[in-house]
Amino acid sequence: MVSSISKKYAKAFIASQSDEELQKSYKALSNIVAALKISKFQDILGSREVSNEQKSSFLMEIADYNDTKFVNFVALLL
Repeated sequence: MVSSISKKYAKAFIASQSDEELQKSYKALSNIVAALKISKFQDILGSREVSNEQKSSFLMEIADYNDTKFVNFVALLL
């Protein structure tokens, strides 16, 4: 169920982006994926002691891309 909802949001997000925005979003997501390979990063995202707002802020810092649509997309996935 969650997977199908995430796919719908991802498709809508992609459709709302220009080619330039997509390239920047791809780079930002690549930064997040690289960080996900670090166990400490996974621990932070999985922690109940860290708020979703803190997690989102942390992800945006790693992504290094503060486009409103991108920020909202990542927040929805948390």
